[in-house]
This record gives sequence, structure tokens and C-alpha cells, in this order.
Amino acid sequence: MKKQMTFATLVATAFMTQQAYAGSVDLASVMDGDGLISENAVVGTFAQINLDPDGLYNLANPSQQFGTADVFPNETSFGIGTLDYDDTGLTGVGLEVAAITGLDTSDLWADGSSTSDISDTALDIWFFGTGNSVVIDNANGTVTLQDGQVVGISLAADATITVDHGFAIPSGPTTVEHEGSFTINGNQVSLQVNDAVLINTVFGSAESTVFADLTGTVTAVVPEPSSLSLLVLGGLAMARRRRK
Repeated sequence: MKKQMTFATLVATAFMTQQAYAGSVDLASVMDGDGLISENAVVGTFAQINLDPDGLYNLANPSQQFGTADVFPNETSFGIGTLDYDDTGLTGVGLEVAAITGLDTSDLWADGSSTSDISDTALDIWFFGTGNSVVIDNANGTVTLQDGQVVGISLAADATITVDHGFAIPSGPTTVEHEGSFTINGNQVSLQVNDAVLINTVFGSAESTVFADLTGTVTAVVPEPSSLSLLVLGGLAMARRRRK
């Protein structure tokens, strides 16, 4: 007797087929221990991944500590989040490129969290207000796959670190946005901010610079020599076109 597929079986089969090309990449990364974040004008301190505790250290005299804050509770083991890509038409054979369709960085920073890669609780201790945030948006780029496995990512996104100076800014909004970038090239992830903003504080006018230099390696992406060469050549070609 021929067995008929139930609706549940059909759904499960379709799900399993989709899972083969799930269109998602886990961005868990091993970060460089010397990665840091600093602000120069109001608090004048920095936090660094491989220091214990992470912060807070005087920029002018790093041996001097101003209180403690576990800014990087996961140390070098960042979760970051996931990215999604369009798997339509992928065959799982040979070298293929797919467009990135979404980016979730809720493991990197989450409002009210003390366990995200950059602890919001620690930021609230570090600065004078509670409106601090680290936001990544406007992501675009591609994922390169070799025989169905992700071997490279080319992603560019905007990064904004917002610092809430609280009572240190006597009037008007107390939050200041500092712009930068979030990128993944191959398997190398980077969050870079070096943005100065003129603010009026209780101490007078000051140019507040937030500096962030966080780099690491996405563990789920293992470039193969051949595909890595193609990615490099593709990057060079794009650079030449831009110069023209």
C-alpha cells in the first residue's frame, strides 16, 4: 500500500530542505584582546577587553583606575548576532554569491543587558546617564559560499555609539551620537569609531571623541585558499572601478 504524505510531513521535509541552505550565518567571533572603547573629554577614560577589570582607566595615566565596570563581560568571546542572506537559486555546488538581506547584532549590545558583548549596564555605570547605546544599521553586502559552505562575507554597515553624559550637559539633550563603521571582510569583523563632537558641558565647551577599535575573527567562516583569492581579486576590481 502506498503511503500518503501528511501535511506535517510535507512541512517537516520542506523545513529540512530549507535548513540545508538556511540563509543564516552565526557571527560569533574571537576578538583581539587589545580591543577598546574610550571617551576623552567628559570621563577621560577607556575600557579594554584584556584588562581585569575591563575599565575604567585614565587615558592620561593608564595605570590609574577610576572605578570598575565590566564593559566586555564575555571577554574575547563575542556573540555579535547573525546575518541573513538570500538563498534563492543557490545550488550548493561550486562558488556562489548571495546578497545579504538582514543583520541582527542583539548579542553585541542590548538595552538593559549586562551580558551582551558590550554591556549596557556597564555603559550606564561608566557614563553619567542611562541613554547609552551601540547600534548597527544600514547593512549591505554579500556572502560567498563554496559548495554550500560560507567561506567569506563582504559586509558594510553604519555604527553609532551614543553616549549619555547626563548632568554633565546642563541643558538640552544629554545624549551625543558618535558615528563609525561595522564591517566584515572575509572572516574579519571590525567595529571602528573615531568621531569628535563639540559639546557644552558643566566644565565648559569640549570636543568629545569616542574611539572604538574592536576587531576579531568570525569563527563560522573559514575561507578556502581558492575562494579567498577570488574574493581578493573581486575587491581589487571593485576598487579599480571606484577610482575610475
